[in-house]
Amino acid sequence: MRRDPAMGIDVLTSGLLEFSSGMATFTCATRVEPDQWVRIYGTTGRITIEIPFNIPPDRSTRVLVTAGGDPPVAPATEVIEIPVADPYAMEAERFTEAVRSGLPAPVPASDAVANLRVIERLFAAAGGR
Repeated sequence: MRRDPAMGIDVLTSGLLEFSSGMATFTCATRVEPDQWVRIYGTTGRITIEIPFNIPPDRSTRVLVTAGGDPPVAPATEVIEIPVADPYAMEAERFTEAVRSGLPAPVPASDAVANLRVIERLFAAAGGR
């Protein structure tokens, strides 16, 4: 984990996560590239998310789902266009709908707790806070 010396925030983090069902590796950074994207690689394909965070209010984003093939051979890619929307407002609306209807939240609180546990372990492995 590399931190900004003045602000103390992490600006580059890499990790190797071990689960009972397998392993995952990742690198995330806030100052390495001038654009945003997420790439997820699996055993039978990959997913690329363009502008996954802080989407400009006047732009849509795309999810590219690529399956099969043997790179560099061109495998099949499905492009999913996500229309212009405020993602934070949508999150609040879904949560409000769940509370008003008595249905479960779209993402269970246990997911947030599990994510925080992983983040805390990453910080601990990097030398603390």
